Amino acid sequence: MRHIGLQGVVVTPSRKDGGIDVISQGAAAQVKFHATPSGAPDIQALIGAALDFPSKLFYATEYTADAKAVAESRGVALFKMEPFGGVSPANLPALNLAPPPAPRARKWYEGQTLEEQVNRCLRWSDQITQYTQTAKISNSDRRARKQLEQRRAAMVSVSQAMDKLAMLDNPTYKASRRQRLVIEAESLLKGAARSLGILLK
Repeated sequence: MRHIGLQGVVVTPSRKDGGIDVISQGAAAQVKFHATPSGAPDIQALIGAALDFPSKLFYATEYTADAKAVAESRGVALFKMEPFGGVSPANLPALNLAPPPAPRARKWYEGQTLEEQVNRCLRWSDQITQYTQTAKISNSDRRARKQLEQRRAAMVSVSQAMDKLAMLDNPTYKASRRQRLVIEAESLLKGAARSLGILLK
């Protein structure tokens, strides 16, 4: 309730809630975290108990069709609770109360020029190559064989990434295809770094 901007949110005493679990300035809510869907009687009970509150909110794991119909007709905002703590609006009144979605996180390549993206891939390639050539090999034969195999596989990925970057010179490719090639090269280099256990910079 605080997350959607309600003020003065207070949990009511558990034994004397009168059918209301949480109140705030201008809103009352009932919460039912049950294995079975909440039905129309649950919604009607909240409506009766919260007559003095302009906004009525109901939180449950799921709702029956009748419960949704009653809530829609009476303007009760239904929110669905997920097992691991997520809460999402379940009808139009709830959508009207819910805050707008958070801005999408920018991907690393957004706002960069193609040249900057390519240079980043080249830097990663050099870092992976240097590691495979200079990092110590274990004294254990079994461990050493595994390390050498990991390094061979990593260098194959580096070679594939460089092949994709070389394709950027094709004049017939559109900007979207060039962007996709850079992303694919980046994915190959990240995979190589993960297999070697190194952090790319």
